[in-house]
Amino acid sequence: MKLLYKVIIGFCLINSITLWAGKREVMEVINRYTLAGKINGAVLVGNRDEVLCDTVVGWSDKEQKILNTNQTLFYGASITKTFTAVSVAQLVSQGQLTYTDKIKTYLPELGAYADNLTIHQLLTHTSGLPDYEVEMPVSDDVDTAIILQWLERENRLNFTPGSQHKYCNTGYILLAKIIERISGVSYEQYLTQHIFSKSGMQTTKLYTDKHQKGKEVAVGYDKNGNVDDFTLISYGDTGLLMTASDLYRYAKSLSKEEVLPYNQRELMYTSVKLTSGKEANYGYGWRVVTKHNHKIVYHKGGLNGLKSILWRDLEDGTVIVILTNYGDVLPTDALVEELYLAAQK
Repeated sequence: MKLLYKVIIGFCLINSITLWAGKREVMEVINRYTLAGKINGAVLVGNRDEVLCDTVVGWSDKEQKILNTNQTLFYGASITKTFTAVSVAQLVSQGQLTYTDKIKTYLPELGAYADNLTIHQLLTHTSGLPDYEVEMPVSDDVDTAIILQWLERENRLNFTPGSQHKYCNTGYILLAKIIERISGVSYEQYLTQHIFSKSGMQTTKLYTDKHQKGKEVAVGYDKNGNVDDFTLISYGDTGLLMTASDLYRYAKSLSKEEVLPYNQRELMYTSVKLTSGKEANYGYGWRVVTKHNHKIVYHKGGLNGLKSILWRDLEDGTVIVILTNYGDVLPTDALVEELYLAAQK
């Protein structure tokens, strides 16, 4: 049984909510958040091989009166890091690099600051590299080339590699460059050939030019409904435009051996240990936590008015995908927790 209906609430509109029999509890959570004006975007909840809910809510472009649909592309921001990490793990499994390799083996043009940095340290945010999103002067036209030029001018680290875990977008840009050097193709071509096609992802693509913002791409808004769209053009750390269904396919492929062998996934989902012996809740491209006595891996994304999360329970196969273009109004963690509990009923 499926129920389709529409409701208009303020700026938020439920376009086509699909309710699967037996999982009304999941839809009750979504409806409550929507009525409170906290959801505008796409929500997908799956458990093992069953999709419990695949919902789109509200406006993709409020000014042009374009509604979100299941084909609307949302800026996934840092969820892109999981794709970069999976790509690196693929190259490791093929024997083309190791996690302990020095990054200057592949990027010899980098300055002295990078002499002893390893692939492992970039993946786990333990490199000490300055984070461009925090430390680089603000500009409306930032891209990967500008970021790398800034990094070379800085020519420094913020701490001894391995001693701290500090989230760093810059390291994932370098990882994307390493993927390109080893594979001989662009980052987007690599993802298309080795992840998108193997996972059955149909519409996901890399944002590389401001002219890509067509009608199929959701516009970002702030909590007051004013345009708060993204302009950043970098990749590896961010950059992917995606749908909820594509992210679900990706998550499902990672639960099998379609993309990676099991032994590589175990490494990816192992929390990094610092030189002090302390563990951080981050593996290779995924945050790693224990919740409800289950091992959970997830990654959030956020830039301007866009917010996203890909959340996976490795024990029972629950997958939660949330993509929103009214990011400032959504309490992501609370919604994920309620959706997870509802999916178990």
